[in-house]
Amino acid sequence: MSFIKKGLNSFQLKIIALVIMTVDHLAAYRVLPVSGEVNVAMRVVGRAAAPLFLFLLAEGLRHTRSKIRYTLRLYIAGAALQAVNEVARVFLLGQGMGLQIGNIFQTLFYAALYITCIDQLHTPHSTLHTKTKSAAVMAAPFLLIFAHIYLPGFSAFLNVFLPSPFSVEYSFIFVLLGVVWYLANSKLTACAVLAVLSVFGALVDYRVFANPYGFTFEHMFYPIQWLMILALPFILLYNGEKGKVRLKYLFYAYYPAHQYLLFILGLYFSQRQIL
Repeated sequence: MSFIKKGLNSFQLKIIALVIMTVDHLAAYRVLPVSGEVNVAMRVVGRAAAPLFLFLLAEGLRHTRSKIRYTLRLYIAGAALQAVNEVARVFLLGQGMGLQIGNIFQTLFYAALYITCIDQLHTPHSTLHTKTKSAAVMAAPFLLIFAHIYLPGFSAFLNVFLPSPFSVEYSFIFVLLGVVWYLANSKLTACAVLAVLSVFGALVDYRVFANPYGFTFEHMFYPIQWLMILALPFILLYNGEKGKVRLKYLFYAYYPAHQYLLFILGLYFSQRQIL
């Protein structure tokens, strides 16, 4: 097939990741009236989405004109989505319902933050002040762990504006994976690291990482999460090109919008079944 020879550019990879993510969330929010086996199969397919977005993040930071602006966009997107989540959670709790809306923006933000800081530390022309500031920024998030543990009364504020790097979706391991991919700057290395992490995830019981402090390390070791290895063929097909169509803000808008739409549809269909 011709696309195998030409490969896939970043825009095409983004669209593929969006489609895969949507399939996953259709199953997660139980919008479609399908069997349990089909539902699980859709969740399995969805395991490839997050690694693809992380890979695209590493590539995007490598080519962006401003890593700081890129990182700031992710922070704003993550804070805005989390603010909506916190308000919706309070409302739904009052209605006797729960809320499960993901916020991978915060995970991608931390990956971008550490990549940006490491890049500053390794830039030959960076001043001592810049390097000191970058090192301080890298260390500061670890102090947030104590804030989240010892200031539970401020959890909503902290979740929105100062999320803990150890409580983000897919865990800090995912953040480190993005950093490794950026530093390696190699498709083959990216695939090798993802393969090793996937095998490790298949062998380790997620309950090993259970803890009372809200850390999310277990996310990478849930029973089907190791199937993120399905992202490998798409990464290998990446041709390093941006593509003629970019739609920079597509993901920022689509990610929260489709989740809330599917969540509402899932509630509607579940209530109709009860009635």
